[in-house]
Amino acid sequence: MEIVAKIFDWEITRTELDFELTRVEKLYPEAYSAEIKTFAIENLVDRYLLLHEALNHGITISDEEFELALLEMCDLVDAPGTAVLVNREGREQQIERILKSNLIIHKFIHTHDICQKEITEDMLYKFYQEHHDFFCQKEEVRTSHILIKSHDEAARQRIQQIRDSIRTTQDFTDFSMCDSQCPSGVKCGDLGFFPRGRMIPEIEKVAFKLNVNDISQPFHTKFGYHILMVTDRKTKHTIPFEQIRDDLRESLKEFEEEIARSRILAEIRERDKDAVRIFDNAFK
Repeated sequence: MEIVAKIFDWEITRTELDFELTRVEKLYPEAYSAEIKTFAIENLVDRYLLLHEALNHGITISDEEFELALLEMCDLVDAPGTAVLVNREGREQQIERILKSNLIIHKFIHTHDICQKEITEDMLYKFYQEHHDFFCQKEEVRTSHILIKSHDEAARQRIQQIRDSIRTTQDFTDFSMCDSQCPSGVKCGDLGFFPRGRMIPEIEKVAFKLNVNDISQPFHTKFGYHILMVTDRKTKHTIPFEQIRDDLRESLKEFEEEIARSRILAEIRERDKDAVRIFDNAFK
């Protein structure tokens, strides 16, 4: 197996780097290739520095913990994101190594002193009040449309003929399924919910002026000619504290863990920098 780096006594293989590259590309699809590669290598270095620190603190996992985690990720092993591991030499060993190291690191961070602080109800509610804007649900509309994919006079006349034939919402549904040239036609033209700024400007401008069950006149976009119907609305509102309490508690726990991880990494990166060797072939 090709070795691209060495951290303490661990040799990092090309397969493991490719796996991390695939993961980073999904997280940051707009990043440059060189940035993705650098970030992936840094992630691997950080993982093994943290693993070394965790093992030095006596952190281990049982066979039962590993087997449970392995069962939970079974559906992911052959998913596109893990395709780089398929038919590679030592695939099973690579999966086991990655999973075990992540479990040990998570256990180490989770049991660290800074993560032991109890997140009380008062703390949650204070955070909720101080970040009120974050918990506001934006106004959204749900629309369906009929599309004729052309920009010529014949398309304009056809969309107008359809609109002149629509008298009810059921008429709209029938035309959207039979005449619309958009793939959404199989779903009665449904475009789903969207807030301002998500959809193309021409559709957004029409949609937010309509009431539920209103049907627009034909209008033109870069995709062709459309007729729009609003099928539902969500007004702007604040999500109740009771509705998000549990999710907020989990998010704050994860935030605390990330703080702990960053602080520990800052210390050990400097202390153990001589234990890290990145080979030139890692950047090829």
